[in-house]
Amino acid sequence: MVWLLPGGGEISLVREARGQTRPRSVLPVVAPVPDVAGRRAKRFRPRFTIPIAFLGGGVRFTGVLLDISTTGLLLRCEKHIELGTVGRMAIPVGYQASRVVAVATRHAPGVGIAFEFSHMSPHDRELLRRLLQRLARQSGP
Repeated sequence: MVWLLPGGGEISLVREARGQTRPRSVLPVVAPVPDVAGRRAKRFRPRFTIPIAFLGGGVRFTGVLLDISTTGLLLRCEKHIELGTVGRMAIPVGYQASRVVAVATRHAPGVGIAFEFSHMSPHDRELLRRLLQRLARQSGP
């Protein structure tokens, strides 16, 4: 299975034992996806700790969500991975987890890593929408 990414890259998934898939490669590093008007998507900062798990590029780690939008997130972590590394993320939403494929796009020195979402199912997109709505209500007036 292959997903085309903005900027001309692609992710190829290979099937592992037990029916799971894992990202195999990405070409080239993907630039951030602007919204329709050419601006970045609205970001939301959680007022509570949200742990995020990442698995890909031969590494596995967890970090703390610093901000999130419809296109990606910034993760506080101490791991250093190469830009362009593709992996799977689990984002907790209530009693469920939104599972997305994401690409490392930027290092934030002293903070962590920015990731761009490259693929998610309609169900996972709905879970992400619910999380963003919850965060928007908390940051409201």
